[in-house]
Amino acid sequence: MQVTAEHRPAPVPPPGSRGIDEILAAARAQLHRLDPERAHLACRAGALLVDIRPAAQRAAHGVVPRSLAVERNVLEWRFDPRCPARLPQAVDYDVPVIILCQEGYTSSLAAAALQDLGLRRATDVVGGFAAWRIAGLPALGPTPLHRTAPLAPPRQHRAGAPLTATPHRAYRHSGGTMSVVAIPTRRHPGARPPRPRTGPTLTITLDLAPGPLSPRLARLVQLLGELAESGEGQLRTVGDVAPKPRPAPSLAVGEPSAEADQIHIMAGSRIVRRSDLVVALTRIEYELLLFLAERPRRVFTRLQLLSSVWGYEHAVARTVDVHVRRLRAKLAGSEVVTTVYGVGYRLADDARISVDHTR
Repeated sequence: MQVTAEHRPAPVPPPGSRGIDEILAAARAQLHRLDPERAHLACRAGALLVDIRPAAQRAAHGVVPRSLAVERNVLEWRFDPRCPARLPQAVDYDVPVIILCQEGYTSSLAAAALQDLGLRRATDVVGGFAAWRIAGLPALGPTPLHRTAPLAPPRQHRAGAPLTATPHRAYRHSGGTMSVVAIPTRRHPGARPPRPRTGPTLTITLDLAPGPLSPRLARLVQLLGELAESGEGQLRTVGDVAPKPRPAPSLAVGEPSAEADQIHIMAGSRIVRRSDLVVALTRIEYELLLFLAERPRRVFTRLQLLSSVWGYEHAVARTVDVHVRRLRAKLAGSEVVTTVYGVGYRLADDARISVDHTR
């Protein structure tokens, strides 16, 4: 009888060994991890953002301006103040180092390794570069990959021979429904526009069960939503699965329901409700909605919103536009934010919104 791989018994781990999930949890337990917005603020305050992704991954997905590219296989040698192969930035053990990878897994292990070397302020970015880009923070690329000389392995250097690295210039959900996203294939941004033709499509089907999404699935849903919003794909609900009732943009029969479009902001508990449903907002989306709701009939420029809501001004205007677009999508059917063309945004005149600071 032939024994296939799927019928083989699971191997017994050696005594004292740990699985990768346990190792990752132990590494993160010693870190004060930062979400992308807080990591960006920390970098503006002087922290060092270190991108440990391979060159091919950085070229394919993009980079953060002024980040330091140090690949994972030489990270410890470059940041150990005792090592002759250290970088000039590794001056002591109090250097604030923020590690960035693509999705926020490898970076946790790398930051914990730096803490083991004595760099007590080392940490990483929750969600990695993917979450950084979703948050609308400054990023460059993707860019074509150029062949570069391979990075030499750590070795002893002659006295006075400096070693440098090159910086980059520059949910919860209700469940029960199944979504289908059809994304047409795209050429590289630098390619010549193709002639109109019927191209192949990529269809992704997600069965969203009740309960919290896994981190990877949450990022996938967010990315697919962005593609649909930008017109690069289509988002539709499969007809054979009945979705949960949603507030309709308008009522065809009967009197209008004022309560259906009423939005309640409970500032004490940071909860937003639309009628009797909780609207899941990110921290920035919530702060933006609360800021506008508390200041009706006032127009704010993007620079004013960046300063008041984000806490910094040196970012691209698209940062505000992206979050306004997502906020509108989550409150579809309720006119909340009005665009004042050539100026900025304000709370809509007919927005049915209330703020309760006691709850």
